[in-house]
Amino acid sequence: MSNVQGSEYILFNDAERSRVVKKSKTKKSAPFSYHKFRRYLSCVALLVLWQLSCSLGLVNTSIFVSPMTVLHTMKTELFTGNLSTNLYVSLSRIVLGFSFALIAGVTLGLWAGLTKIGEDYPFSFGDIT
Repeated sequence: MSNVQGSEYILFNDAERSRVVKKSKTKKSAPFSYHKFRRYLSCVALLVLWQLSCSLGLVNTSIFVSPMTVLHTMKTELFTGNLSTNLYVSLSRIVLGFSFALIAGVTLGLWAGLTKIGEDYPFSFGDIT
């Protein structure tokens, strides 16, 4: 394999064929970059701020649970075997709710798009102009 320096094309001589490929303009990122570090640092800072605000009583913990409580509950549920059952119940509720919303949305969208009454109905509550 040979490379012609100073041009925007690379010449490859393989055993089966020769080909010319245009050089990629993208730069390869370093294994450690400041941008990636900032991204991870901001996530950690958000979790620390969340935990501190819950620990200091700045937020209502019955509504906004702390990350340590979430991790402790997840560990407990995982080791007792209830996590899979609770995940199944939660996911079935999500699927059921999404199904109802999908059926209602498609039905109302078809009604509004295919009938004159449906086209005028959303705007009959007041003038939007």
